[in-house]
Amino acid sequence: MKIAICEFHQETNSFNPFPSPLEDYLVFGLWEGEELLKNGNGSSALDGMIHVLEENKVQIVPTCRMWANAAGPVEAQVVEDYWKNLSRRLKEALPLDGVCISLHGATQSTASQDVCGDLLEKIRQLVGPSTILSASLDLHANITEKMLKNAEFLCGYHTYPHVDFYETGSRAASLCLQRLKNPQKPLHTRCIHLPMIAPASSYTTLFGPFSELMRHAEHFVEEKKIADFSIFQRQPWLDVGVGGSAVLTVSESDSSKLLLELARRFLNLRHSFHSDIRSVQEIIHVAENNATGKPLVLVDSADSTNAGANGDSAYILHEILRLNSSVKAALSLRCAPAVRQAFQTGVGKTGTFTIGASINSSMSTPVTLQAYVQSLHDGIYTQEGPAKRGLVNHLGPTAVLKFRNTSILVSEQLLGAGDLQLYRHHGMEPLFYQMVAVKTCTSFRASYLPVASDIIEADTPGAASSNLLTLPFRNLPKRFYPFAEIDESDLTIPKRFR
Repeated sequence: MKIAICEFHQETNSFNPFPSPLEDYLVFGLWEGEELLKNGNGSSALDGMIHVLEENKVQIVPTCRMWANAAGPVEAQVVEDYWKNLSRRLKEALPLDGVCISLHGATQSTASQDVCGDLLEKIRQLVGPSTILSASLDLHANITEKMLKNAEFLCGYHTYPHVDFYETGSRAASLCLQRLKNPQKPLHTRCIHLPMIAPASSYTTLFGPFSELMRHAEHFVEEKKIADFSIFQRQPWLDVGVGGSAVLTVSESDSSKLLLELARRFLNLRHSFHSDIRSVQEIIHVAENNATGKPLVLVDSADSTNAGANGDSAYILHEILRLNSSVKAALSLRCAPAVRQAFQTGVGKTGTFTIGASINSSMSTPVTLQAYVQSLHDGIYTQEGPAKRGLVNHLGPTAVLKFRNTSILVSEQLLGAGDLQLYRHHGMEPLFYQMVAVKTCTSFRASYLPVASDIIEADTPGAASSNLLTLPFRNLPKRFYPFAEIDESDLTIPKRFR
């Protein structure tokens, strides 16, 4: 048995006006051939696929991998170059029994609204109708007809914050093998679409109604009524006219009734998906009185680099200055000019710094202040997890600036914003602050819940705003929640694919 593996991963924010170039992928490395088998961190979806295939003595054909952080639409040339490389390697390996691919699922390019669907379609055309295609996807994937028509299996993460990358890759590979080993009893995917999106900060699988929905679906697997399921909350900052949120089941027999039950439960939760957003001024005042010995976490999700925003907003710093607050705070943002100046100034010296809005001046304004250069770093640190534990991030040159009681981490990149090591590695222990700002939506909860005195979502500007009604959507269908009310009549009919 011969199965190819590959990866193309990027989450697109349509409201980020800057296209994502090849350089975004170079940050994490371009892997080809045997590099795919050697360079994993042990916890990725690709690692999970490899483990299952190796365990089953499958001949693995490693092709190519490209991975980038969330950003604006991918430059079309990047996708074209990836396909040229992937198609060449797949052709050389034909015939193939299967292809296992790691995708995000919510990827837009400057030329296409459905990059993942395009790739699956091209792979299908190249490998033929009998080869089994199985893909791992983010829970926030945008499930399109093109994806469903060309892949036997689409496996989404079951956790948010995402901590089951490896497990999801394992599921995708296992389903591929099961289909190949049991051609007389094939597993099939069934799907129902829901025309809705929700702020990513409004739900989690750690607790609450969305968590209960996931547990309910898991019972169906435990009772062997279905082999697998995925519930996809479409990425809310993807402004495209195809796809949507979706519920998928994988089973040998007809699972339409169970699928419809899950879809109805999902639909009926829509009004619970809202964020309790408070002003930065209010949060700062609360933090000033925080004497718990644990940090209050201010969630700047609107500028989340995990959601495709630029991460360069200095809005929170601006508010601290405007209020003349003495709050002991830890902040982080991308600001390459400030980093360069810090290295020129040197550790232990004070200079005048302009911080923020270095990438996108339309979302925030810069702040100019006198700051002390506390430390300088190479920006290389390892995440402690639990999400992506062991992942090595490269922020580029990084500096810690001190202004009164506020410590500001400025870097060329902002990666792993929800991991405690972003601050700890650079000498900023989160437990020593009254307030810690995180530029992420929900991924931080896995790390910060055990150590936080409170977690409060802030009303801040940015391309990943939780207030979806304020964003300039142009391409969504007319009946799409929360822009229009929907009901059960808007659910698609349960449909079997491949």
